[in-house]
Amino acid sequence: MLTSSAWPAAEAQHVRCMSHQAQIGGQWPMQNGQVGGAQTGIQLELGFFPLAFFLFFCTPRVEIDGVVQLQPWGEHFFPLASGVHRIRIWFVYLSMPQCGLNTVDLDLTEGATAHVKYFMPPWMFIPGSLEVIGGIGQTTLRQVVPPGWNADPTGRHQSRYWDGSQWTAAVADSGAQSSDPL
Repeated sequence: MLTSSAWPAAEAQHVRCMSHQAQIGGQWPMQNGQVGGAQTGIQLELGFFPLAFFLFFCTPRVEIDGVVQLQPWGEHFFPLASGVHRIRIWFVYLSMPQCGLNTVDLDLTEGATAHVKYFMPPWMFIPGSLEVIGGIGQTTLRQVVPPGWNADPTGRHQSRYWDGSQWTAAVADSGAQSSDPL
């Protein structure tokens, strides 16, 4: 809980985020999205594993349809027009410019509100999870993680190959490839 002396610091952080937004893309290209009292958009929850408290000092980047905005950890609503929207979320951590990067395509119907959750586990070398946890109206969420070498989520090797839908047995350590089934 924030004390009264912490509120000015929290407000100052919000002002910094808003001023940085203008530097990296300006305002969101949004339309009203109001249909019969229901608002079209996404309710986004940004969270992380509690023991990874150092992430509190990393501000997530939320990119919707190519427009990037800094958002503090917590819940945020983004009014959007109906249609397909590409959502990318990441944060800067030490020398990694796109830590926890994950991308989804979200198909919103008119009057729908999608509740989307981004969660970052304590392992900094894997994508954060993105999932729909409920919503009003019809929405579709498609995972769009391209195939490639990523940090091994088991921690047994330096990297493991993601084929676009699952982790494979292909692993690599110091450039030498081998096989280690999950």
